[in-house]
Amino acid sequence: MQQLQEEDVKKEILKHPNGPIEVVYEPGKTTLTRQDEKLIAAYIKIKDFEQQMKETADNLYRECKPIRNTIEELVEDLKVVKESFAASVKIADKLCEPNYTFQEASLDKLNEERDKTEDLLRDYNEKILAVYSKAKVVQDKINHYNDTQENDLDPLFDEYDKICTEHMNNWQNNSINIAHFDEQFDNFKGLRSYMETGRENLVEDCSKVMSEYTMLTLETTGVFNTWNEFVKRCGLLQVLSDLHNKATGFTEN
Repeated sequence: MQQLQEEDVKKEILKHPNGPIEVVYEPGKTTLTRQDEKLIAAYIKIKDFEQQMKETADNLYRECKPIRNTIEELVEDLKVVKESFAASVKIADKLCEPNYTFQEASLDKLNEERDKTEDLLRDYNEKILAVYSKAKVVQDKINHYNDTQENDLDPLFDEYDKICTEHMNNWQNNSINIAHFDEQFDNFKGLRSYMETGRENLVEDCSKVMSEYTMLTLETTGVFNTWNEFVKRCGLLQVLSDLHNKATGFTEN
């Protein structure tokens, strides 16, 4: 008798990228009711959401990797820029001293070092501007991911809970074994929590890259602002040198 009962129970496996869904029917029942279909559809919506979020997190991590590598390169490039900048400032400081030798400093040496720094700044600026559009796309995707995670998940669970309750209250007329189905859903929620932690770690890592980029742009802005002021200082030194040469008849500073 037990053997006949087991054979009378129909089972189906619905394939899904986020994991299969097992449907166990009530003994002797094989046709889905409208509530059965709504129950499965609500579960699939949640699984679709989870798969979408997983794919988004994976893609974000892949997109962030080259940006991180470029930022690391830019950090080293900026160090070189600042070293050249410091060398220019050192020469300018020497020129402001009352007693300096031509071997130590001259406008020609200052201009040479300044031109070198400007070339480095120009190359650096092109690189960091090239990163901007890519970083903006990634940041927008991170924001969208966070907004979606915060606003879209709870309504899906609320919908499932409502449909599941309606199904339970009408279990005699439905075909799906609701006890087995809901137990499966509870197991999924436990696994989902683990998967969510994994993808949240990926997105958090991407957010750190974006923070590093923001800090680098702030530092870059400071360097450029200071450089612009320094260029004005160089212009003033040139004017003073020209006036001095006219007054003394010298042709060299």
